[in-house]
Amino acid sequence: MNIYGVPGIGKSTVAREVCHFIFIRNFYKDGAIYLNCNKCFTIVGLINLMVETVKIQNSLNVNLNEKFGLFKDLIKGRDLTLY
Repeated sequence: MNIYGVPGIGKSTVAREVCHFIFIRNFYKDGAIYLNCNKCFTIVGLINLMVETVKIQNSLNVNLNEKFGLFKDLIKGRDLTLY
């Protein structure tokens, strides 16, 4: 889902409310994760945000592919959505 609009109009609020709506109605049995991508300007930033959000250890010795692999392993087989 993409939400567009001028700054301050409430895009993040709408996204959080949609996520909450989905979560409380159990559309995804393992839940919903809200990601505020406001400061993500690269794929690296997005993957780091996903990793931090699901509490994967952010080690300096782990490269981007390993981080993304850890994230995929964590959500593998789960019924959830990311917002």
